[in-house]
Amino acid sequence: MSKVGANSLQIFQHLLNALEVNSNVKLNNQNHPNFKLQKYNSYFDLQLDNDVKSYLFAYPDAQINQLDSNTNLSHNSRALSIVEVLKYFYIKNQSNSSPIKSRSQFLELCNHFMVALNSNRVYNNIQQVKWSEWNVYWSTPDHKAICYSNCSGQCTESCAGGQCIYYFPQNELNNPNLPAKEKQDPNNSFNDSLFQIASIFNIFVQEEKSNFESFFFFTQKQEVQIDQLVQKQNEIQVEFLQGNVLGLGSLEELYKLEKSQIRSLSILTLLENSQPKGEEERKILYDFILSLHNLVSLEIQLEEGIYSIIEEGSSQDPHELAFYKEVPPAVVQNFVTFLTSLNIERLSLILDEFCLQASIDLNPIISHLSSLKLKLKTLQLSINHRRMSNAQHILLNICKMQQLEHLNLKIKYQWSYFHGTFGSIEEDFNKWEVQLKSSIKNLKSLKIE
Repeated sequence: MSKVGANSLQIFQHLLNALEVNSNVKLNNQNHPNFKLQKYNSYFDLQLDNDVKSYLFAYPDAQINQLDSNTNLSHNSRALSIVEVLKYFYIKNQSNSSPIKSRSQFLELCNHFMVALNSNRVYNNIQQVKWSEWNVYWSTPDHKAICYSNCSGQCTESCAGGQCIYYFPQNELNNPNLPAKEKQDPNNSFNDSLFQIASIFNIFVQEEKSNFESFFFFTQKQEVQIDQLVQKQNEIQVEFLQGNVLGLGSLEELYKLEKSQIRSLSILTLLENSQPKGEEERKILYDFILSLHNLVSLEIQLEEGIYSIIEEGSSQDPHELAFYKEVPPAVVQNFVTFLTSLNIERLSLILDEFCLQASIDLNPIISHLSSLKLKLKTLQLSINHRRMSNAQHILLNICKMQQLEHLNLKIKYQWSYFHGTFGSIEEDFNKWEVQLKSSIKNLKSLKIE
């Protein structure tokens, strides 16, 4: 059961309290609340069971006619945002499915939450939506514990834009660690109603964000909100902490950027003259990536991305080679060392055993997947042109990655190509799914394609 389903009663009650509607909300056997909420063009109509009053929440310019003494009309923008939040949980409770079908709808409701929380923050990009619990308060995870113990009400933290926000329960006003200035000017943060809305926002983000947050920005380029660029082939793509995305044509351009501002990095197919030549140039790239202390996600391709068989000093045309040229083992081992040194949350790894006359031994890479750092929660693994006779080696090593929460394997086509038939594929990958879910206890989402 989702957290929404398990906490529907409390969620409805807290939101109705925030609307100053007193109701003892109960759920019947059909799991339906004892109130009705209808959306019209310019207002919401909220009707409680066994209550003669009707509550209308209208947009500022809405003209509502035929009001009677039993109608409570509100044009308050904050109340309207709370009702928008209530509508989401109401529909989800009624239909047992989310009414949100796009990232724009997700961001819209996130911003309604911000209005409901008396915050001036506006989310423009899904990557900006961060929310977590820090001991006794809800806030963005940009805040450190010292922010609470030393806060003077003049916070200088940027925290992804907007004012510094955090929500304590009312009884925290008596906390001896709370600065006196905050006790005198709580700025609406010390309010149990706001604290409960902040808690509800956390439930919403946990359940919905993963549905619309693509693994990496090469799959979400159509919905980049700020400085949107259409990603081109042979282009490095960088996402900054502020949410803007930049396309680069070479590694030299990448190295000139401010390291501390880089949040995500995508290095796929590069032009031949842009690929690092030799281990010295690859080491420069590895060291640069490892020095990005704010890096959250990385998308990287070994062949055509960071390896070229035309090494430094060579003039041979790869297309004229009669046989596949084996990549030196040291190249693969250095790549393994680089991968196991990464400290990121999301990794998209594209491996290709046979491409442009190169032959790469992927076994050392696959064998070390379980050695990736525990911070890694999301893995997207694409394996192209792979001889699938030892596919169990891949499966068994992924099963060891106990830290994973989200896993996307792009491997099914290669499996079908090896077997030469589509007849038994689903059965085989059903077994994969069962084994992965039983082995990786924290796994929340799994996709095999």
